[in-house]
Amino acid sequence: DDHGGNEAAHEEGEGEEGVITLTAPQIKAAGIEVVRVLSSGGGALTLPATIEGDPQGTQVVSAAIGGRVVALNRNQGDAVARGQVVAVIESREAASLRAEVEAARARSALAQSNLRREDRLFKLCVTPERDLIAARTAATEASIALRLAQQQVSAAGVGGGALNRIGVVAPLGGRITARPVVLGQTVAADAELFRVSNLSRVAVTISLS
Repeated sequence: DDHGGNEAAHEEGEGEEGVITLTAPQIKAAGIEVVRVLSSGGGALTLPATIEGDPQGTQVVSAAIGGRVVALNRNQGDAVARGQVVAVIESREAASLRAEVEAARARSALAQSNLRREDRLFKLCVTPERDLIAARTAATEASIALRLAQQQVSAAGVGGGALNRIGVVAPLGGRITARPVVLGQTVAADAELFRVSNLSRVAVTISLS
């Protein structure tokens, strides 16, 4: 009978393993207090971490043509606005592109002049219509060639200033987070000159065990 009574008591006391249920008087006697967790400045953890800019807000600044770096207007950590010139590159290719624009402009002006002359002569019944059509075609082709040359200059970033220099501009506003080139260095086309990051949003990676 005693053995059976002990087994019944053991079964009654069995519950979830590792869980002890206390009554209100037991909690009070043990000095346990349950409170709501609040944010406060009572302590701090010092942990290793890295802060990185949003990859979608980072762009590489490069020149479309190669040459020698003659000016670097920004350093690492500096703020920069979109469209600001951050570097100047001296290049023979820039001079060739500008020369081609000037040549195309001269050919276009000549073709337009010939077109006006042929139009005037045709109205006076001096020249046949085919000469007017040929002059109009030549003027159109010269105009297209001029626009193409201007687009090539624009794509290369060749702006005002010296004939053989191009200004490299920032594609977005932010901070210079990398500058792998130095003054006087010769760089290839599309080489990285700067890296600009918009740091309005960043990612923090913390090593927390």
